[in-house]
Amino acid sequence: MNSFIKRHLIIITLLAISVILFSLSFPGMFNRDGLAFISFIALIPMFLVIFKLNYIEALIYGFIYGMGKYLLFNFWFKAFDIAAFTVAPGIHGIYFLGLFILFKFLFTRFPKFGYLPIAITWVAYEVFKSTNFVGFSYGILSQSMYRTPLFTGVLDIIGSYNLSILIIFPGLLLAFMLSKQKETVSKKDWIIPIAIYGIIMIFAIIYTQLSKVDYSKSETRKITLVQHNLNCWLSQDNPDLYSQAYDHLEALSIKGEEKGAQLVVWPETAFVPAIEWHKKYRPNSERDRYDLIMRLEKYLRSTNALYIIGNNEAFNESGESPQRDLQYNTAYLYNKDEIINKYRKIHLVPFTEEFPHPELFPWLYEYVKKLGNTQTLPGAEQTLFNIDGIKSTILICYEDAFSKLPREATNNGSDLMINITNDAWTSYSSSALQHLAAATLRTIENRRTLVRAGTSGFTGIIDPNGKILTSLPLFTKGEITYDVPIYNDHKTFYTKHGQFMDNISSYLFLIIMLLALISIINDRKRNRN
Repeated sequence: MNSFIKRHLIIITLLAISVILFSLSFPGMFNRDGLAFISFIALIPMFLVIFKLNYIEALIYGFIYGMGKYLLFNFWFKAFDIAAFTVAPGIHGIYFLGLFILFKFLFTRFPKFGYLPIAITWVAYEVFKSTNFVGFSYGILSQSMYRTPLFTGVLDIIGSYNLSILIIFPGLLLAFMLSKQKETVSKKDWIIPIAIYGIIMIFAIIYTQLSKVDYSKSETRKITLVQHNLNCWLSQDNPDLYSQAYDHLEALSIKGEEKGAQLVVWPETAFVPAIEWHKKYRPNSERDRYDLIMRLEKYLRSTNALYIIGNNEAFNESGESPQRDLQYNTAYLYNKDEIINKYRKIHLVPFTEEFPHPELFPWLYEYVKKLGNTQTLPGAEQTLFNIDGIKSTILICYEDAFSKLPREATNNGSDLMINITNDAWTSYSSSALQHLAAATLRTIENRRTLVRAGTSGFTGIIDPNGKILTSLPLFTKGEITYDVPIYNDHKTFYTKHGQFMDNISSYLFLIIMLLALISIINDRKRNRN
């Protein structure tokens, strides 16, 4: 075997190992809950490869690595939306194409302390990929720690993105030092960064234990979370399924009412017929759906609890004919049969609920439309529901996987986070658990309780310390009725200043990429001259 083939086989093997280790760190194809501490070493093979590549190889292998990482880690996404799944791997490939080139540049340009700007750049990348116009937050390194609360308490200071530095740094430092010539690395180069890292990690561990909030004296609200385990989203032309789903929702809600529930929460789009639209137009071809709405309202008139119900809210733009031109993914707050508040989902799923900036990519927009993409309008503003005196943030679908909306709501006086979601479109538990991994961090960042009602899970209650208090098994029918603690004693440092911190990281990523590109181009020009 010649040296060229051998070299590239080694590169491909190391990158494949890194992809597998990264996937193993989280709930995924190979394990249910993830092996958290594998994340500390998952990127070592990747960095060892990057530091040995030339720029052309970094460009090629970066794209391949990004696509491979996405396809393995988010393998379940193909069951969600084929349009999004065909576009997203390429986007992640482009991210890592840029990252590989940038990491190679930083390794070369800063031979002594290059691991520092590389670690900062990784965090800036995680913020950027989560918050740009096609933002997707799953796979942030800190999410691997969702069941390992050894040092995660510092989330209420630095947030989930910056926590990733504590995870990436040891492996990055090892790969950086191993990639240097032995004669250029002294003991001092190893000892000082290891000592500083150790001090920071010890602080994080101690702070995590000391900062746990005591909510034992906090007031509570008895809340019922309904998991009816019947996904109507994939069968929107089957009214019998709508009726069957409603039967489950009502029966489970009655159990909660019998236990004294003050609030009953149904999952995202659990009730499918567009309530306000059908009541306005009453088309004869869909009379059975209107009748089901009347049945819902009759039941609600008999209830004592408030109800949060997920529904597709539809409109006709002209108002003159029963044609659904506009739609929102909406959560209604019911008191008896009266809608007393509503929240329209703000953070839509790119390429599934909306196509980001179709004017920039018209050919791609047309392709996605052919694959069945349906456009949904984003809500204009966040709405806090008043639950018997408790201000509550409503988060629809994967809005609890991002820091921004929960943080803004907490700053605006929210005492409780309520997520309604539908992760029932796949039989893989990893989709719901990766969602849970992201959502759990919101409770520590803001020190607020989060309750979640999922069609097939994850349905449960997470306390302000990130601990799961109770939950239902995935893919089962049931309800939880629980005295939910309402902790609102203080706002965290991250709640108050996280927007500024995350914005700096996102802009930093773009600035570093631009400066590195300019420097690489200038270096190539000088070499030619």
